[in-house]
Amino acid sequence: MDKNPRKLEKKKILIAVLVGLFIVFMIPVKTTLKDGGTKVYMSMFYKVVCRHAINPEYEQELQEQGYSNKERYLTGTDVYIFPFHFFAE
Repeated sequence: MDKNPRKLEKKKILIAVLVGLFIVFMIPVKTTLKDGGTKVYMSMFYKVVCRHAINPEYEQELQEQGYSNKERYLTGTDVYIFPFHFFAE
């Protein structure tokens, strides 16, 4: 039994469009926060936060004692995946 070639062509076009949309939604948008240099990469399906924030305890200890044993910057990387990245921060 031969399938209708027009239906097969429509299915191929639909699959190509869906794959194209998936690729577009995977492209992240980069944002830099003004807290010392934290970078946020967010797309429709994931969010990556590369932290580089000034440590408030460092500044407070520096003012009180003139020196500090704490790290100057808070660093780290967080990865959130769909659907939880909408609720993160």
